[in-house]
Amino acid sequence: MRGESDGRNYGDAWMRRRVFTTAKALTTFERALVKVCATKATTVRVDRDDDDDDDDDDDAVRSTIDVGEFEDVTDWARRAVERGAEESRARCRAALPALEAMPTERSFFLAASDALEASVDDEGEGRSRRGRDRKVFAALHSPTRGGVYAVAANTNGGNAVLHAEMNLLFPADDARARRLIEPDTTLLVTLQCCRMCAARAVELGVRRAAYLREDPGPLASRTALAALARESRFDL
Repeated sequence: MRGESDGRNYGDAWMRRRVFTTAKALTTFERALVKVCATKATTVRVDRDDDDDDDDDDDAVRSTIDVGEFEDVTDWARRAVERGAEESRARCRAALPALEAMPTERSFFLAASDALEASVDDEGEGRSRRGRDRKVFAALHSPTRGGVYAVAANTNGGNAVLHAEMNLLFPADDARARRLIEPDTTLLVTLQCCRMCAARAVELGVRRAAYLREDPGPLASRTALAALARESRFDL
């Protein structure tokens, strides 16, 4: 359901509010993750109050709808993460050179740029933009580990959360994720991190991120990386 004047998606905001109320407190990363997830929520019909039209204020959306029982989707979510990682690895194997061929940040960005230029959107013009995988690659680079040591691609067409950075930084085992990051690790992305991915990077201890292209979207503004001055644009 969209607002009459500004096109705001009340279904998305209502879903965010329902998820927020199931936990006492959410981290910056969790709040951003929920906001991204809500864009994939099934449309719901709500009774709303227009007293406050601030998009970031989810309490402005009030509903008398009966949503029925809550369901534990932990196993589904874990399988989705694993499936996204598998699809990401396959896409990287097909599009990028071997890790040892990318010893520098520049070599990764050159290879990723070539792969993006050669890629063709095979989703079809009739497919919704939200149903397509956005063409993005991400990598971890560390001189300690000899260069680029992990790569990932976006697989977010079927699951809004599975950005390239999330496929890179969100293995099912959180302890394993924390072992990914060295003190000198740099997160490399072809598109500037959104709030969700930036918060995840900061949560894991990433101290520097570099991107090729700015993301003009609203979810890429006021990120945790930007607030800490940990991101910069890479000049090819």
